[in-house]
Amino acid sequence: MEKESAIQNEAPAPLDISDRVMDILANPDAVLAVKERMALRRELEGVKNLTLTLDYTTLNHAKFLKSLLQSQPLGGTWKFAIRATESQMKEAANVFASGVDWIPVEK
Repeated sequence: MEKESAIQNEAPAPLDISDRVMDILANPDAVLAVKERMALRRELEGVKNLTLTLDYTTLNHAKFLKSLLQSQPLGGTWKFAIRATESQMKEAANVFASGVDWIPVEK
């Protein structure tokens, strides 16, 4: 009986969308990339448990992650992190100050 209640209280593993977001951000077609970003936002509506870890590429990509994190549903647990050098972290200080975690890397 105790075992059953412990299993029921376990939260599901977070949905990892790192690969999906990397594919969207790598798309050179700006129009298609915008459509893919909008589709991703719609797909994530209501997703409570989410994780995302990416390498820093551009400031605009970092800002997209910030805006995506800010669309988190109430009661959600979304964890976003970007692997970046200290200079990249400083360039995107606003992104990291808004809840995106910084994973320090060497140049």
